[in-house]
Amino acid sequence: MRHSGAVTEHDAETTHPDRENTHAQETSHAHHEQGHQHGAGGRPPVDRDADVADTWNEFYRAGPRWSGKVNALLAHALPDAPSTGLGDGPRPRALDLGCGLGADALWLAHRGWDATGVDVSQVAVDGCRALAEEAFRTGELPAGASVHFEQHDLNEDFPTGTYDLVTASFFHSMVRLDREQILRRAWAAVAPGGRLVLLSHATFPPFAGPPSDVVLPTAAQTLEALELPADATWIATVEYADQQLEGPDGETGTRSDHLLVITRR
Repeated sequence: MRHSGAVTEHDAETTHPDRENTHAQETSHAHHEQGHQHGAGGRPPVDRDADVADTWNEFYRAGPRWSGKVNALLAHALPDAPSTGLGDGPRPRALDLGCGLGADALWLAHRGWDATGVDVSQVAVDGCRALAEEAFRTGELPAGASVHFEQHDLNEDFPTGTYDLVTASFFHSMVRLDREQILRRAWAAVAPGGRLVLLSHATFPPFAGPPSDVVLPTAAQTLEALELPADATWIATVEYADQQLEGPDGETGTRSDHLLVITRR
């Protein structure tokens, strides 16, 4: 792997009860752009040629599936509020790829980021906008917060501009997802001094695996696929965390996730 940056690996300090439903009988989060499905281990492949927007519009029409809370690994990666974006200072820009129901983007906005969430599903985007309006109305989001939601099929269309933070959580798909190309565009959108934060599943217990043709790249494979220029200056950290899942018959097992943070120097 070509790189001029540094990579460190260690375990996250805590497990993370993220916004996914941890019961294996339920479909969990199609999040971050095209997302993924959990189901019985060894599920046959789904139709990878199905229309992407239609698939996820139908998914979100089925109703809420998670707690509505920020993914805990993302909160772990960003423990401090941004140094600007508070008071009269300029707000750093954050882009959340595949925002799903918007919990991560809303959390970023609450902490002072100028947050933009994008998703392939117009149904999800409309839901995010409604949640943001309600959060402003109730005061959960302060009046000065900044959050926006846009519909993008990231296979074809990537938001313009640069960002101080780009995030993608559980960026796996049961339908077409040009993951490597999208993540390379995500890295290109990171401003100097900014970060790319990627949350990914690593392993599942037998009862909770994704469809058999969904590939779960390792952190090292993801980093290599970014094809970072040899003369780039960057640093990457990798952390791992486990979560206990309960199967349909009461059995338990461990799902492992990893957190990859790459900072452009």
